[in-house]
Amino acid sequence: MWWEEGVDEPFYYTTATAYYPSGNSTWTAEAMEWIGRDGDLTWVAYTDVSSCEVSIEGADSYSTACTGKAVTPAVTVKSGDTVLVNGTDYSVAYSNNVDPGTAAITVTGIGNNKGTIKKTFTIDKADQTVTVSAAASVVAGKTAQITAGGTGVLTYSSSKTSVATVSGSGVITAKKPGTVKITVKAAGDSYYNAASKTVTVKVTLAAGKISSLTNTSSGIKIKWSKVTGASGYYIYRKTSSGSYKKIKTIQSTSTLSYTDTAVKSKNGTAYTYKVVPYSGSTKGSFEAQKTVRLTGTTLSGVSSPSSKKMAVKWAQKTNVTGYQIQYSTSSTFASGNKTAKVSGATKVSKTISSLKKGKTYYVRIRTYKTVSGKTYYSAWSSAKKVKIS
Repeated sequence: MWWEEGVDEPFYYTTATAYYPSGNSTWTAEAMEWIGRDGDLTWVAYTDVSSCEVSIEGADSYSTACTGKAVTPAVTVKSGDTVLVNGTDYSVAYSNNVDPGTAAITVTGIGNNKGTIKKTFTIDKADQTVTVSAAASVVAGKTAQITAGGTGVLTYSSSKTSVATVSGSGVITAKKPGTVKITVKAAGDSYYNAASKTVTVKVTLAAGKISSLTNTSSGIKIKWSKVTGASGYYIYRKTSSGSYKKIKTIQSTSTLSYTDTAVKSKNGTAYTYKVVPYSGSTKGSFEAQKTVRLTGTTLSGVSSPSSKKMAVKWAQKTNVTGYQIQYSTSSTFASGNKTAKVSGATKVSKTISSLKKGKTYYVRIRTYKTVSGKTYYSAWSSAKKVKIS
């Protein structure tokens, strides 16, 4: 039986187990003896859990890296200064403790104890870490793929779209030199908060590439490939034993050639050129290319001395390996061209046989020089024509 304060009649002449509230100063030995006089009462102290102090491990608001598993924080139950024992003095039941939100803990007295008490705690969404792998630098005009990981839909953004853009699938398109921050955001889901990570990408200029170095009558003509993002180009020249000297600044993105007239008369001299793209104070790298300046020769005479033959004469040149003759029935040398090579700088004539009788041929000549296994040519001379006898 449960004896509670305020009951008028004591349990005289009763044999039973009597329960009294633990820690209540009213229940002295003298009082309990009076209540149960002339009877046989066994007195047992009990704790009413509903009046206990219950604390949840960590805090009343409980955060966890929730992944769909039940969250069961430990509890501490105290009656005054006495810490009760889980499984002996009380039991614990959890509810709504899987998904983020408000979860509940119900503590129920067991054994000699009675009552219940409910506490709540919060399951927060977990923080997540977004991973991003991106190239530290991308050449203007090129693309690069970002590799990213995170929970929820991934979105991408660029801090400077004029420097580089980024697509919805994480493809960076570099536009012009500069530094840009690419941010990857993961939207999160039912269990994870949204998060983001930002990486810095530098956009650089591509190397200046010379497409051709050609000897012309007025000098060496330099042609190069267009570099995306460049606002212009610096042209440099050096001799074999010298250092680079800037000879021209091209302040245009559409100009892709320049003729170095300063070397017009430097027959047989080797030069190395480089074209460096620039944008503001940013310079690209370069790929240097070597050539030999060759001045051309002129035809002094073209005749047909005998049937199906042509005699070609020209002015002698120094600092050359030889001469190359080109002849064709086309006045523009558009098709059907044939060549004859003459080795030796001192030679100044050649007879060409097996030509078509009655046909008119157009003839031109240029010098050549072979250096370290590579052959360089001068510009073509003006053409002369001859009718074959």
